[in-house]
Amino acid sequence: MSGRLQSYNRYLVLTENNAYPDHVVLGVGVTELPTIPPGTNSAVVAISSTATAGTVVALYRLDGENPTAIKGMPLYAGGEIQLFESEVANFKIIPVGASAQTMMVEFGVVS
Repeated sequence: MSGRLQSYNRYLVLTENNAYPDHVVLGVGVTELPTIPPGTNSAVVAISSTATAGTVVALYRLDGENPTAIKGMPLYAGGEIQLFESEVANFKIIPVGASAQTMMVEFGVVS
């Protein structure tokens, strides 16, 4: 979780198919968010993994730089992160370990 305390109104950005545009399987390299719908200023990124809950399954960065095995914030199996503003466009993630992991993204608008 991002750890931010703030009050906001949020709604989903509907895409051609639905409000959940992509499930992205994390490969061996750095992955960015799928195509970001116009007007989006927030996103929720969740990780579905076969790893045990509480296990670090990915590392991410919000500054546009690529995460590495030693640089990045941990994301745990079953965890999620809320992104706001420039974090949406700058988000990059890299998997850790050998478990299969899928990134699920919900785009939204916060006012």
